[in-house]
Amino acid sequence: MDAFPVRRFQKTAEGWQEIAVRFDEQRRAHESLLAPGPLPDSSGFLENHPPGQCIEVHDSYRRYLTEWLPLWKSGRMLTIDYGAAAETLYHRRPRGTVRAYLLHQRLEGAEIYQNPGRQDLTADVNFTDLQNWSRPWISKQRVMSFGEFLQSPPDEYGSVFLVLDQTR
Repeated sequence: MDAFPVRRFQKTAEGWQEIAVRFDEQRRAHESLLAPGPLPDSSGFLENHPPGQCIEVHDSYRRYLTEWLPLWKSGRMLTIDYGAAAETLYHRRPRGTVRAYLLHQRLEGAEIYQNPGRQDLTADVNFTDLQNWSRPWISKQRVMSFGEFLQSPPDEYGSVFLVLDQTR
């Protein structure tokens, strides 16, 4: 899912507002909040987040799923990525999960905008959203750790990655 962009939102006293980014003449990034408007479909907005909390919504992936899942006749689909269920995804992450990696270094905050084309941008996946978005076309689905999926003792990656196993 890393190839799909995310939309970022911040909870304010007025409700959820989308985060916009603009670049000044020196190519420095500046974040601002857009006026409150319609929100995309996401379980992240239903959680009891404090003001200031930032979240990401993989809305482009939701649109992709709803376009091609009706055409899927049968089979099994595995989604393997960093992430968690909606209720735990942002625990102790007030700025959300979006981050960049440049030369094996993790970048956060305004630094994620400084090296376009030379770094990897990523955000953790809300597995609750993935299950909800695909539910109309799926007969069976299960989320498990990568270690469970491999049926091996958990290691660093076996506990960080989740696997969504879906069948139609």
